[in-house]
Amino acid sequence: MKFTQVEYLTVFSSIIFGFTAAEYFHGWGSLRNLRKFHFKFLLWTILGMFYLVDIWWGSWVRVSHLADNIGSFYLSLSTPLILYLIAVVSFPESKVIPEINTNMYFSKRFGKIMFLYFLSIISIIANAIFFDPNIFDSPKLTILYITAFLTFIGIFVTSNKGQLAVLIIGYLLIFCHLIFFKDNIKVDIIENYTQEEYLNIFMAIVYGYVASVFFTGWGRLLRNFKWSEIHIYHLFWTIFAFLIFVDIWWSTWGKMDQIPDSIYNFFLILVQPFVYYFLAIMLFSVLEDKKENLHEKFRLASPSIFILFCLIFLCNITLSTFFNELPLFHSKNILRFLGIVFGFIAIFKHSKVYQISILTTAYLLYFVHLFVDEVLK
Repeated sequence: MKFTQVEYLTVFSSIIFGFTAAEYFHGWGSLRNLRKFHFKFLLWTILGMFYLVDIWWGSWVRVSHLADNIGSFYLSLSTPLILYLIAVVSFPESKVIPEINTNMYFSKRFGKIMFLYFLSIISIIANAIFFDPNIFDSPKLTILYITAFLTFIGIFVTSNKGQLAVLIIGYLLIFCHLIFFKDNIKVDIIENYTQEEYLNIFMAIVYGYVASVFFTGWGRLLRNFKWSEIHIYHLFWTIFAFLIFVDIWWSTWGKMDQIPDSIYNFFLILVQPFVYYFLAIMLFSVLEDKKENLHEKFRLASPSIFILFCLIFLCNITLSTFFNELPLFHSKNILRFLGIVFGFIAIFKHSKVYQISILTTAYLLYFVHLFVDEVLK
């Protein structure tokens, strides 16, 4: 089937949206170095990610107009560009995070961030009016006008209570939109281009970004450490994690036909790469300070790593059941349950014998999983 201009242009836009999501992942990952955690700052950045995914989901209905003329394409790119700037400004630079007060950082830049949110709403309104003549009959436009007014007022809010009020209103608006307009997309195919393909590009970029953490980590390991300094258990755990990661991406294909049914499905499917990103950075965070013993750093990081492994397996079980891919007690899910059990035990057991045993068991269960997968095809 011919590759259309709409698909061609959408790939470019998708990459910008995907990089924006990756910027949030990177920002959250850098927060692990904080000496003091500020919950309000985290809520603001989560709101930004919700906003990004909601806009990406809704932009599908305007895809067919991207190829009308280059002016249409420029207009469509204004939204992801502003969203990327919001993500960048929302997080401090990684090198200063350990010493920074994130609430103070965000408060000082609150006006700038609200100005960017205001610009993004204006961009969405312009896109809606330009690409969808029926928007004037939709309550969506009224909500957008109200949101534009509130973000404009937010530019001038300086008090902590005022900023907290803006945060609460922001969550109320996004949840109202998700509740009342979650199934508002009625277009399934645009010029032989399906919504599944459209959403899959975004997911592929996010998964690719997580994979890059593994590649960067292995590169750093080979570049900065002698063979004698490499901790063999740590290396094999990173390889195991990557094998599971690829397996998850492989199995996501079976859920793709259900993701366009609801934006909630899309949010759910994004939970896995989100958790996996934190697993990847935890696995390779032990390489950050070469002066410290790699074996000891991995031992100290092990509880957090195995908690994340347990969450990954729990996500697998939950999603496979939710999307009716597998029954709860299918052989694959039983193997995942075993993974949770062994991972939970590994949180508290740090002896060398047990490390070897749990690592061997992990690989054994994985290869049994592959065998079961082939047999039951």
